[in-house]
Amino acid sequence: MMHPKKITNLQITIDIINFTTKKLISPFSSDIGIRNLAYIKLPSHDKMPPKKAVDKKEVPKAKGDEAVEMILDYLQKQNRPYSATDISANLHNAVTKANAVKLLKELSDNGDLVVCISGKQMVYHTPQDPDDFASPEEIAAMKTLVEVMKERTSTLKAELKSLQVTLQNLRSMPTADDLKSEVGTLQREVTDLRSRLEPLRSGDVKPISAEEKQKVQMEAKKMQGLWIARKRWSKEFFEAVADGLGGDVNLKDLKVSYTHPFIV
Repeated sequence: MMHPKKITNLQITIDIINFTTKKLISPFSSDIGIRNLAYIKLPSHDKMPPKKAVDKKEVPKAKGDEAVEMILDYLQKQNRPYSATDISANLHNAVTKANAVKLLKELSDNGDLVVCISGKQMVYHTPQDPDDFASPEEIAAMKTLVEVMKERTSTLKAELKSLQVTLQNLRSMPTADDLKSEVGTLQREVTDLRSRLEPLRSGDVKPISAEEKQKVQMEAKKMQGLWIARKRWSKEFFEAVADGLGGDVNLKDLKVSYTHPFIV
């Protein structure tokens, strides 16, 4: 029985290519080679599904008289010059740039619009009536109205400032809930003070006279001075003991902690 010839890496690569193209024509592609290729994960030739096209809603294009009416209406409302590019963009491309250039030229030739040329830039605006000026009386009336409005504006600004201050003060004041909480706290304090005052009013507790109070205070002051002196003596004593022991002694190990009832 003849053994199949040894398949090199190059031949395997060729077999893979031929196998994927359904043309296994290599002379070394024996049954063993095909079975070996069956275990190799081959790239899929299935086509990816096409991407869905994004639907873009196009603005309906105006033509003819409709486009002319849109341009004239826009320029009359704005009452300022625009170029064909600006008009087309401001109308959201309802009138294309090419159509706007054509219609603007026709309108300017007919006298419906005025064109101003500055180098390569061309802008269009509606005709201005040179006789459409305000009379001196109308100008005087408008000046008077302007002064009245200025004065009214100053008054309103002052009122606004005053109201803002009032609003700020109101915001800094406690709210109704805060006041209720504070009232509850004060009521509890009043109840506590009354409960403490009741035994004194009933006569069960004998009040202390001013002489007795002064005597107790003097005794407390005397005891406090004695405690301070003893504390100083204790410190000096333990420092002397530590020096006598060589100085390498922890004072806390030598001190005796105590408390005195007359510490203020």
